[in-house]
Amino acid sequence: MMLNRPQRSRASVRIFQASASVIVALCASSALAIPKNSELMPLIGGLKVGNIRANPNVFAYPLQTTLPIAGFQPLVVTTLTDEWFEEDDFNWYTHTSSTPAGNTLPNNSNPRYTFLSTLDSGGQTHIMSAEVAAQINLEAAGRAGSNVILATGAAGTEELTVSDPIGLYTSGFQNVTGAGLSVNPNAWRGHYGVSIATASDESAIPNIVGSPLFADYAVNIRNSQTKTITVGDQTVRSPSISFHSMGSAPNQQLKLNLQLLDFNGSSGDAPFFFPNFEDIENLQDDPVFPTLWTFPFAETTVRDDEGESTEQFLFDTGAQVTVLSTETANEIGFDIEVEEPDFYVDVLGAGGTVSVPGFFLDHLQLDVIGGDLEYDNVPVLVLDLLDPRDGSGPLPGILGMNLFNDRDLSVNLDRMDPWVRISNALTAQWNVNAGGDWTADLNWSLGSPNGVEQAANFLGAITSAKTINVNGDFMIGHMTFDNTNSYTIAGAGHLTFATIVGPSQISVLSGSHTLSAPMTFNPLGQEIIVAANSTLTIPSDIDALDAGVTKFGAGQLNLKNARFASLSIEGGTVKITAGAGNQSTSKVGTLSVSTGAKLDLTDSKFIVTEPASQSVVRDEILAQRITSSLLNSSRAIGYAQAGDIGLATFGGMDVSGDDLLMRMTLKGDTNLDGAVNFPDLLKVAHNYGLTGFWSGGDFTFDGNVNFNDLLPIAQNYGSSMLVDGSFTSDEWMNGSFESDWALALQSVPEPGVLSLLMLGTVTLRRRR
Repeated sequence: MMLNRPQRSRASVRIFQASASVIVALCASSALAIPKNSELMPLIGGLKVGNIRANPNVFAYPLQTTLPIAGFQPLVVTTLTDEWFEEDDFNWYTHTSSTPAGNTLPNNSNPRYTFLSTLDSGGQTHIMSAEVAAQINLEAAGRAGSNVILATGAAGTEELTVSDPIGLYTSGFQNVTGAGLSVNPNAWRGHYGVSIATASDESAIPNIVGSPLFADYAVNIRNSQTKTITVGDQTVRSPSISFHSMGSAPNQQLKLNLQLLDFNGSSGDAPFFFPNFEDIENLQDDPVFPTLWTFPFAETTVRDDEGESTEQFLFDTGAQVTVLSTETANEIGFDIEVEEPDFYVDVLGAGGTVSVPGFFLDHLQLDVIGGDLEYDNVPVLVLDLLDPRDGSGPLPGILGMNLFNDRDLSVNLDRMDPWVRISNALTAQWNVNAGGDWTADLNWSLGSPNGVEQAANFLGAITSAKTINVNGDFMIGHMTFDNTNSYTIAGAGHLTFATIVGPSQISVLSGSHTLSAPMTFNPLGQEIIVAANSTLTIPSDIDALDAGVTKFGAGQLNLKNARFASLSIEGGTVKITAGAGNQSTSKVGTLSVSTGAKLDLTDSKFIVTEPASQSVVRDEILAQRITSSLLNSSRAIGYAQAGDIGLATFGGMDVSGDDLLMRMTLKGDTNLDGAVNFPDLLKVAHNYGLTGFWSGGDFTFDGNVNFNDLLPIAQNYGSSMLVDGSFTSDEWMNGSFESDWALALQSVPEPGVLSLLMLGTVTLRRRR
């Protein structure tokens, strides 16, 4: 898009939004360049991304992926001053400084006014949100401008106002002291004589510190040292960010060479603003365009089933996800006009909200020095944004920070040798040989996990049993244990498992560990993997009525109860806590136990609400896939449909007629009340010689009610189970079983009464 030279008060430059950040801000990118022949090119502006959701029609989560959809967000504390080159109206370039001078904005504020900004290498200028613009009150400080530029995003347009030159200073979270956003006075780094763009009311564009700061400083971003801070009712986390002289940022193992590309070669200059030449005596008053610089690009190869493409992608620290243009996507086989996407992202920004399709890309490769940097199953958005290098076609792609979520970065956008150095992958894990609070970032190698899809790993750091205190409410995607020393995850806080797509996982690779903190399982599915010779114990209730739970691995999972949408046991044992009475009653929608796996009910009660075949359950019990570690010669797993035995509650929980009920009980207990008495004897008498299930008197699981079933009921007659799984037995007096059996036989319709009376006599004689 080519536009004419701007007029005073309303410059006709368009700002195009390129990237976004997932959940908080998919990218906060901005870009502005002054073209040759007085033509104006696009500026890439900030976007936010809201809801991310899977496409249920086609989605299959690639379990082998290690990349989240949302990567980290580099945040800095920012402050503004009214500092500028009052003595030199012909100086339009930035001047670096580590000492904020002039008056703090808003005018002479005390204490210093500070706010959070996204550090964005893909942003060609600095942008302040509508909220901050209202707070700093540039007009009262005499630094307001009147020229307006138009921001065009994926969903529409909005206007930004260009300020007079001021001072802008930033600092990493590691320099925040005390409450709020107070910063060590010696930790500021920034520049002055910069013009910024300010958003209008109701704009969704966030605060952005853009590439002009990267032009003046090398930037070190350390995911290995994150910090969480709370401002008002908002809690945010960021990697540590520090600013250095060019070329002096700490080196990492891998080096990715960049190119500084824009349409008119302005990358050879320092960042500058474009003055208003209509007032030649005061060129710094009312700039036409804000301070701007260029774009860092990296050669990137993407590949899918039907093709491969190598293009220059924008390296964008403000983008939390990776983006492909429609043209690039089509080239490698994604036809978004025909194919159903794997997921969708609601992008909020200039002009409102638009739903953007996303796919899992087979392969992405960056050419780095010092090793390989290749990824499989990369989540990408397909979004067309005007390429700021020529203004005539789409930007081929954006490298989002989800590619580097587990790495430290050193970004050096030196004009002669631009590069980013990247550490080898870091493992997110508990990192101290001690217990402690979950919230302590320094206890973790990549900071305290708290977010959708984030991993909480408890690996080899401890050398003896330790307890981690969940001292707040946290959201995680996955959890892994791998240590022969025991971890206990306890506390009054709450853990919520959440992913954008696909199930959450709890994996125990070795050892015996305990999860006693309150938890909510993932409605998209909860997988629990316990390796052989390992144990995971969850002794508390779980909020999981909407979650399907699948148990993998040959190890054992101990649960207080199983109250899930479904339970599938693919390997090993799921054991319900014994001796807890109704607190251990389980209720699931569906139940599946694979060959070689086992459900150990101990003395608990179990309810399956979806209509289930009693013959299938009988086969599972007979094959000892459903069993109890408390069984003996007088006990078995009894089962019945609630309607067949007239129950409306079972184990303290409501049931309906088709619900399948199970418990470990005495042989002969047809109605699952834990006692063997006359109602059970009556049931056997009525079904004797017929086919049937447990509730009809089949205590041998062969599908028939016969003499073999009469023996165990005679053995346990007059006995009852106690709450702790033991039982009491009242020895029947001579003649009591005989008389009760005779009484039961009297209710059997002719012609079977005579034969049963004869059988009863035989039975009693054998018993005596």
